[in-house]
Amino acid sequence: VVVGLRISGEEKTEDGLVATEILNLIEHLDSLRADDVDCLDYFSITAGDSSTLQGAVHIVPSMQIDPGYATSLSEQVKKITDKTVMVAGRINQPHEAETAIAEGRTDMAIMTRAMICDPEIANKSSADNVDEIRACIGCNQACIGHFQQGVPISCIQYPESGRELTFLPRPKVRTRRKVLVIGGGPAGLKAAAVAAEQGDDVVLCEKEPRLGGAVLLAQELPYRSEFGGAATNLSAEAARAGVDIRTSAPATQNLVTEVAADHVIIATGAEQRMPALEVADDAFVIGARDYLREGPDLPAGRVLVTDWKGDWIGLGIALRLAEAGRHVSLATAANFAGAAIQQYTRTLLVSQALRSGRIAFINDARLVGVDADTGYLQSTLCEVVHEVSGVAATIVSAAPRSVPVDLDFGAASVTVIGDAVAPRTVEEAVYEGLTAATDLAARDGAVAGERAVSA
Repeated sequence: VVVGLRISGEEKTEDGLVATEILNLIEHLDSLRADDVDCLDYFSITAGDSSTLQGAVHIVPSMQIDPGYATSLSEQVKKITDKTVMVAGRINQPHEAETAIAEGRTDMAIMTRAMICDPEIANKSSADNVDEIRACIGCNQACIGHFQQGVPISCIQYPESGRELTFLPRPKVRTRRKVLVIGGGPAGLKAAAVAAEQGDDVVLCEKEPRLGGAVLLAQELPYRSEFGGAATNLSAEAARAGVDIRTSAPATQNLVTEVAADHVIIATGAEQRMPALEVADDAFVIGARDYLREGPDLPAGRVLVTDWKGDWIGLGIALRLAEAGRHVSLATAANFAGAAIQQYTRTLLVSQALRSGRIAFINDARLVGVDADTGYLQSTLCEVVHEVSGVAATIVSAAPRSVPVDLDFGAASVTVIGDAVAPRTVEEAVYEGLTAATDLAARDGAVAGERAVSA
């Protein structure tokens, strides 16, 4: 029987054990024997601990933490033991694992989330198809995020994970049809890729010059750049599947006539919506999406950032401003900032905000008005209105609005998915792209695992 020990190489929390103390402990454990047999055969190294929120972020480290960071700890362990040493912690790609092993920092690399995101990662690597690997972006939303909610784990980029019996092997259509996908965000890209893999002839049109939709804005937030990998991966999958991708191509009646689709999938996403506010003529107010897209100069002074749901946008913008030296009041309608963000990710963001010393948190509040130097916030718990004085600019993050499509598709059947149905997250968008394409195959009588009968 092989017996090993998982141990943190450094607890990374206030009053926690540091690396030198843990190395002394490992040396002792390494020397233990019973009946002339070593008690342990290997050490599995991670970082952090679960005694505090600060240390717990390393249990499943998010994209704010550098890839492969824990290999510096496993490297120290390898210097004091001849036993096999493994390491886990943000190892997303085969080359990261191979480099750590080649440099003597570990004997084995543990890649849990990487394999949830792409179960074929080992096969693709061994076949030298590394460009086809769907890289984990460390978002923590559907993997550990689901686990902590008590629901089956999956992946926002690959919702087939955890649902293999429902969606895999990919069904194949009996009769090839023409499918038009309107919108090149996560929902549209997933729908197009899967429909093409199933055997349909797919055209995807996107009005913007770049694919990705709202993901392109999300990656502009601090510590969120890796999120753009979702758009990169989904775009590559659609291209490999043979989708006719047309960017800078808004959906028009002429395009609909040209494609002559048998089925249309509408994935036009959502657009910024400004809530009804009392705004003075001399007040500076801008929507969160416009701020991220345009990056305008703001008037000097305190910035009020409003946040309607406790997600990345409000907290991310506040951090961005604080890191630029601005003082910020972050008013969230949620019970606390980051309430909708997975625990480990939220802990890192909020701790960074606190360390900045420039962000004041206001909870359970919604914006109702702005004048030249004051923001007016109404409690979501009662009718009381609070004033935030000294406000030079206000950035508003409010519930977005689905983008409608007013075109005549003739006899084509139509499915609406993603934020075009109701604004939510990338997870729901990609999942609905998958289900829309799978349902399309089912209409043709195809089921998971069937091969194409005709093309």
